[in-house]
Parts: sequence; structure tokens; C-alpha cells
Amino acid sequence: MPDSTIYELYDSVYTFHFRVDPVRLGLAKEQIFLYGHVFFRQKRDPLMRRGGFQRSVAVISHLPFHGLFSRMVHMLGPLYFDLGTAILEAAAHNVSSWPRPSADGAYELPFLGTALAVEVPARDASQLLETSKFPLDRFDPGEHILASVTFDGLFRSFRDALDDLWTCWELMILGESLVVLADTPSRCSEAIVGLVDIIFPITYCGDYRPYFTIQDPDFRAVVSKTHVPPNTVVGVSNPFFSEALSHWPHKLFLGTSGRMAQMHGASARKARAYGDAAAGDAAATAAGPAGGAGVKQGLQSKYRCAVAKDRVFAEHLLDALKTGKQPPWIINNTLRRYFIDLTVQFLAPLNRYFSTLIPQVPSSTAIPMHPRDHQRAAPWAATRAHDAGAKGVLQAELTWFTAPGNLRPWRTDDFMASLA
Repeated sequence: MPDSTIYELYDSVYTFHFRVDPVRLGLAKEQIFLYGHVFFRQKRDPLMRRGGFQRSVAVISHLPFHGLFSRMVHMLGPLYFDLGTAILEAAAHNVSSWPRPSADGAYELPFLGTALAVEVPARDASQLLETSKFPLDRFDPGEHILASVTFDGLFRSFRDALDDLWTCWELMILGESLVVLADTPSRCSEAIVGLVDIIFPITYCGDYRPYFTIQDPDFRAVVSKTHVPPNTVVGVSNPFFSEALSHWPHKLFLGTSGRMAQMHGASARKARAYGDAAAGDAAATAAGPAGGAGVKQGLQSKYRCAVAKDRVFAEHLLDALKTGKQPPWIINNTLRRYFIDLTVQFLAPLNRYFSTLIPQVPSSTAIPMHPRDHQRAAPWAATRAHDAGAKGVLQAELTWFTAPGNLRPWRTDDFMASLA
């Protein structure tokens, strides 16, 4: 449930990532996290004790199919609040009839009276419109679903902070800890899911929480006054975290509401309390006057980006949106493809250098042979083995193989020389 106050009718779809006990749930031992996709609704109701109504519907899975499950809860949530638990039973009955997903599979999945056209990603691949089975010129996000991708989540989240995406990409590559403070759960969760996606083919192996609240069981492990957990990315919408996590080295603010002004204000107060006057003044300037006017989105970090920002590319995307030359899902796909290609370029020299560290395998060891094949291929070996008994058989077999060489150690000087 989001950390929020009840002030008006408000619907939100967001994602969270939470720790579980795989043994208790009968999951594989390495499956220590599950994904939750939520439809959250709140509205004022003076007849209720808290002055309003807050409820959520969630779909839980071990599969990172953010595009599919976000669409499901977007359909399921409103129907549940209108029709009650009967619609949950209908949805569960539909899902139970679905086939087991296979890599690169395309499916028509029945769900609440409609058929969802879904494409599952290929193994170890990122889903892009260019590689999809759906026709690019007729792609419609209302009808076609790329299971692992929300159709415009990355660009929508970073639209007003696009220049900071290059630095955020580097921080993710380096495993730096980052907190995303946004005005809604949807915005921060989409931003983090997008950041994890754009470093493909690198798999993010740290702890990432697209949406994190003070009720999370891992709250004390993540929030500490004395340390920053390594390799951790969290998304929050509660202004409390702006103060509690003000000592984190990298903070990304997304949103322009009065709630963001509260976050900037809390960050400024905490920075001054710790004696960082420059950071405090910067946060206060970003916050602007009371009421939220002048709230500035973007990254607060002392890290200097090594990769040059492609401002022409960024302006091209913003211009395409303003003029309507391209729909949002095409712009989002272009942005994702740009950074995925950038990751591939980053890995290229590393791949070349690592290939020189791997010892060459002699051709004689490439295809192990069965002892019977040894006898047919080398009668002399068979005769010697027969005379020597069982021990001789083993010795004769081993004479056909050579132990592979050792992996050469990494040497930074050699790697830097390989870049020349």
C-alpha cells in the first residue's frame, strides 16, 4: 500500500519487488524475490474513520513480465471495485487455463472477456519493437503486449529529466546505490524498472525495489543513518525518505507536484543539519517557494558522467513528442534501443580482452570419446588396455586428453593497452 494521504480520487498502477522465503513457498532456492503488480485506488469518504478509502489489488509472480501484469491489474482493478470478489475468481480461472510460457512465444490469452495478444521475450534478450513478431507499422499498445516492457514507461518517467538518464545509466552499470524520489508510486517504479532494462545485456545483480515503503520488512536493512547499502536502488514517494536517505550519494527527483516540494525541502533541512551547506542550498533552490512552484526534477549527485550526453538525440525525442511525429511507444522504444546499444558498445572492448584470457583448447579434447570408440580408432590402445586390465583401460583413455590451460589473470595495464 503506498505511503499517501487521502485527498482525492486517485488510481495508480505500480510495481514492487519483495523478498520471500523460497523454501516455505516451495520455490527454487535462488528465487528469493517476487514481483508484485498493483492497482491502487484511494478516494475521500467522510463516513469512514480515516476520512477515506484505500485499497489495492495485486498480481504476484516470479516472472518479470511488467508489461503483461501491469495490463492485467489495470483491467482487473476497476472491475474488482465495481463487482467485488467474483471478478477475482473469474480472473483466476482464466489464468489457470494459460499455457506455460516459453521463450520467444506468442500467445492469445483469455482474460476477463478479452484475448490478450502477448509476446514473451526470447531467452537472454530484450524486447524491442523491431524484433517483435507484431508488425511494427501496425503496432497498437492497446492490442499488442510485449510481456516484459511497459510501452512508454521509461520515456514518461524521464521526460523532464532526460539529460540525467546518461548519468543514471552509468550509475547502474557501476552498481552505485540510487534512490528515486517521485510524486507517485507509478512514476518511481517505472523509472527503476526502466533503468534495470536499459543496461541489457548486463543483468543487474543488486537489490532493486521499484517501490519501497516504510512498511517493508526490509526497511531497517535499507534505511540507516550510518550507512548506505551497496548495489541498491529504491523508489519512494513518501517525503520521509528524502530526509531519511539524504546521505545517499545519488538522489533522483521525478515529479512536479507540491509533494516534490516537500521532498526537496526535507532534503535541504537534512543536508544543512549534516553541515553540507552547498547541497542544502541546492535542494532549497530546487524546491522553490512554498506550495511547490519551481520544483526541479533531476539528479542530485557529485558523480561526473564519463559518457557524453547526446543532447541532439534527446532534443529529437522531445520534438517528436511535441509535434506528434511519432507516438509515445515509438519514442520509448527508440530511447530503450539507444541505451541498450550503448551498453553493447561499452561491453565490446571488455569482450575482446576477455577472449584473450581464455586458453585455447586443443582439438583433441574437443570431443570426448567412449572407450569403445578408442578401441576402434586405436587398436594399439585397446591391446594395451586388455593386457593391463581395468586399470589399463583408464590409463589408455586418459592418454587421449590434455588438461586445459589456466585462465590468464586480469591485468589493467594490458586491458588499457588493448583499447589503443
